[in-house]
Amino acid sequence: MFYSNELTAILGASGSGKTTLLNILAGYTSSGVSGSIRINGMPRNMQTFHKLTAYIMQDDLLQPYLNVEELLTIAAKLKLGDRASLQEKSAAVNEIIKLLGLEKCLETRTEYLSGGEKRRVTIALEMVSNPPVIFLDEPTSGLDTVSAKQCINILEKLKGQGKTVICTIHQPSAFMLQQFNQVYFLHDGMCVYNGSTSNLIPFMSSLGYECPVTYNPADYSKCVTFTRISIRHVRCIDDIVNW
Repeated sequence: MFYSNELTAILGASGSGKTTLLNILAGYTSSGVSGSIRINGMPRNMQTFHKLTAYIMQDDLLQPYLNVEELLTIAAKLKLGDRASLQEKSAAVNEIIKLLGLEKCLETRTEYLSGGEKRRVTIALEMVSNPPVIFLDEPTSGLDTVSAKQCINILEKLKGQGKTVICTIHQPSAFMLQQFNQVYFLHDGMCVYNGSTSNLIPFMSSLGYECPVTYNPADYSKCVTFTRISIRHVRCIDDIVNW
């Protein structure tokens, strides 16, 4: 279950199926998949769903010879089309610029942006149409600690607007993990935890694994699931997974 006004992290070791799950949720993968996805209790209509969502991939693919303002203006014209006036498009662009803190790099060509700035611009391009659901694949990948924190802070702002924000995260710091409301933990394609971030450590403790105070809960959980999880523990998930 994913809710509005919440920031959800999909965690797991490399190869656990994080990006595959994100692609399924976003509607980019359907072959070889069974089950159903419902939106507000109703079967998902893909045509409508894609209009309401944004998928921000791991790589920042930006036109190198355009500056940030030009890129956002073009995105607004393409995404908003005839349903918005020029004034409304300009207002949408200005709102995103302020929200993501892009004022200082508006005249900078994207090829000269820092890694953190490129990531913010990539997010901004998808936010122009104001989608209520946002999927992000490894948004902090390749960023330094400060830029990664800024990126998650931006996602928190988007969540605060009532959006549903779902992203895969490979190695979040302990501080970064606490910024997420919910955690969906994968191991070998299976969900081993789905619940609030604050209950992740109690959940592991209930299985007999006490996370040391000096350990990052995300790293410890990945270590436990990768090396020691058993079928018995997987079977007990149904009883305690949704705390």
